[in-house]
Amino acid sequence: MKRSGSQNVPALIVLCAVLSLILVSCALGATQLNEEGGQLLSYGHYADALDKFNKALELDPTSSELWSNKGITLLQLKRNDEARQAFNKSIELNPKNVIAQKKMAQTLLQLQLYDDALRMYDRLLESSPDDTDLMGWKVQALRGLGKDEEILKIYDRMIELKPNDPFRYYMKYATLDRLGRYEEALAAIDKCLELNPNVCQNWLYKGDLLQKLGRTEEADAATRKARSMPGCR
Repeated sequence: MKRSGSQNVPALIVLCAVLSLILVSCALGATQLNEEGGQLLSYGHYADALDKFNKALELDPTSSELWSNKGITLLQLKRNDEARQAFNKSIELNPKNVIAQKKMAQTLLQLQLYDDALRMYDRLLESSPDDTDLMGWKVQALRGLGKDEEILKIYDRMIELKPNDPFRYYMKYATLDRLGRYEEALAAIDKCLELNPNVCQNWLYKGDLLQKLGRTEEADAATRKARSMPGCR
């Protein structure tokens, strides 16, 4: 004798309820494991943290956050190829996961895939054009590609955003000095010293530049200034 469809309804309801409970239990378990993994990660226990994230992913393999955390841990373990795969999965699951995108770009830098890293930083800067941390990371990609002129443009933009930060002028000076553009480098280090005259090393840099420009007396004066400062060698 065949059962009617109505007789199957209670069994289906029970089955759905059981499945829902299983899903909720898995989600709660994954959340707990994720929190434990995050704590271990913050303490520098990377292998143990990775184990927690892997177990969490067994329960919830569709979590972009978990894949991102796994990637961060792998990056700390110098397992860069695996980290790249984890961040790829995280971004695939949630294309708006900015943390995963930033960490992916850093992984690409570690792998010396500078073109790929540069493209990712450009995309990130489209949505955060004044983020100087992103600009600093982009400089590393550009440096790997030997694009010094673009680096200098970024430094100019960073100075424009925060003109009273002496370190930004120092970064510009260092690039110009390396390129042999000593007059421009001198202007940058002078501005650095104007904002913070108490860093003896910068006086030594100025002395070195002046020596390169053949301005010996001024070079000697800058060096003496540096040597007169406490703790300067």
